[in-house]
Amino acid sequence: MTCRACDSKVSTYLGSESTYYTWIILAVVCFIFRWWSFILLPFVFPLARALVVRCTRCGAKLVSYNPFGLPSLQDEVVTWKCGQCAIVLSRTYVYTLVAVLSLLIVTFWVLTAPAEVHVVRSAASWSEYLQDCGADVMLKNPIRANLAFQTKYEGRELSWDGYLVKLAQNQGAWWTGGHAATLLVKMQPSESEVHADIILSFDDDELQTFSVALSVLERGSHFAFNGTLVTMGNEHRLHHMHGSSLEPLEGKMHIPEHVHLVNQRYNLNTRMPPVAQVSVVSVTDKPPDRAPHTDVHNYGQDGEQTESHD
Repeated sequence: MTCRACDSKVSTYLGSESTYYTWIILAVVCFIFRWWSFILLPFVFPLARALVVRCTRCGAKLVSYNPFGLPSLQDEVVTWKCGQCAIVLSRTYVYTLVAVLSLLIVTFWVLTAPAEVHVVRSAASWSEYLQDCGADVMLKNPIRANLAFQTKYEGRELSWDGYLVKLAQNQGAWWTGGHAATLLVKMQPSESEVHADIILSFDDDELQTFSVALSVLERGSHFAFNGTLVTMGNEHRLHHMHGSSLEPLEGKMHIPEHVHLVNQRYNLNTRMPPVAQVSVVSVTDKPPDRAPHTDVHNYGQDGEQTESHD
């Protein structure tokens, strides 16, 4: 090639160099993938570097190829090609468009960032909660139960203890939201002779913090937990809490393999889907002086109890 700097026909060599595109691409990867970016950066960095043709005599840059075929923002006119179509814009318009999009993204990120929430602790016990918001109270006087829940329990952190019925882990699944781990908890006193009373859910960060404590729990294990009440239960769904801490305790309750193991998981939505019948016969945790348990419980396809009768 003919070098414009030394005005002679010379041989050239090809090398890779970092440009502003390189740092922009690396920043975007770090922003999107966060901690996973440390694994991706060694592979992304070589791909994000520009290929530069230089003169072997004076080292002047002759040609530069941006990564992924991106146009150079130093040109007066920027062209994007897509098949037989092309978009041609002035450099000033491109800078303005990039600035506006960046401003919109930053504004959206600031407005949608979760605000720091001050959690109010409550010393109310599970028995006190049943008296105010239990399923029986909800059936007899739903207005009173909802009012008590909103003014006394909703959004407040409580410290209770119960027994594990079932543990389901969905860690790393993008569709689970804040339910990386879901525990079905049976309380004492319980609202049901067979079923759990509370759905206790943990997000990914909390699950990693208490993974050791969760690993030692098995069906019937006694444990203490702190959690914030999200929704109140009724005859169709369980009470729902977002857990913030968990600690195994001494003691254990005999919980047989009953209908909870039939359902893959409990759906936290309140909608009522079509139902399918599941029979529970002769549950072994019934006292010996009572008749065998032979009632029929109607469950939705996503695991919510919709109806029960003898």
